[in-house]
Amino acid sequence: MYEIFSECVMYRYNSRFCSKGTIFVFFTTILTLLFPLMFTYKSHGFWMKTATYQEKPDVHFKYEYLFILQTESLDSLIICSTFPYLNNLYKDKNSCPIIKVREEDYNRDGYNDILHFELEALLENNENVYGITLILLFDYRLYGHCYLEMESLGVIQQMTSVPGSRFDYAADLQLLQKFPLHTKFHNTFYKKSIFHSKNFNIRDILKDYAARNVSTHLVNSYSVWSYGRAAIDPFIVSAQISYPSVTVMYKPGFWQEIKWAWMQYFPVLFPFILLFREIKRFIFSNHIIHTKKDVQWQKIS
Repeated sequence: MYEIFSECVMYRYNSRFCSKGTIFVFFTTILTLLFPLMFTYKSHGFWMKTATYQEKPDVHFKYEYLFILQTESLDSLIICSTFPYLNNLYKDKNSCPIIKVREEDYNRDGYNDILHFELEALLENNENVYGITLILLFDYRLYGHCYLEMESLGVIQQMTSVPGSRFDYAADLQLLQKFPLHTKFHNTFYKKSIFHSKNFNIRDILKDYAARNVSTHLVNSYSVWSYGRAAIDPFIVSAQISYPSVTVMYKPGFWQEIKWAWMQYFPVLFPFILLFREIKRFIFSNHIIHTKKDVQWQKIS
């Protein structure tokens, strides 16, 4: 035997507006929408509080620095900087005649990739170096999903009990955030100069800098402290600072929140739609709730 024709039968269940059937359908519809909402919300994935993205920062060395070289005593302290106030205050202790700075863009994408900084400090024949502090200032900018413009620091410190002749240092300049950035306005609060006053107390400056919401610090650092300086040789500091891509944390906007919430809600909603549809089919087909049943034929072939 061959099937030469087929048709489907669809049952329609009708009821008055103020009836048990209408009330039952109303509550099942509410539960169908409410249960997935409660499930996704309680699973701590419904709303995006923060989001992240990758970006290559636009970093420029500001050609501003503060270098402190610690010798045997505080009286023989050597301070070199680009700040006129410090240079006038410690003019007798400023003995850094040679400074070499070079920034390179290896991949030719318009963004600097690395900074080469080298400094030579002249010493007396009987002076020995036991520690250094080097603070480099950068102009740090982000142009992607979040706009950020700020002045930031790279702090290098080294102390030892053995006098040295050279210090080599390599690290990455990494973005540090305590709270997510906002995408609705430009984040330029930290654009002001860090050394904005005559208060050059290193402890106060670093404490204020550490309290910032957005800053930079040096990570993935490697250093070599060389010994055995000749009497006439200068003390050399060589630093190589890389500018890698960073992960930026930000607060999502309204439409991104809605898109993410819908993606979490719909996969849970679909099974509940099927479940309550079968419940309604069982209730009405077995006449547990009284309704008017109509038959409608549908031709499919």
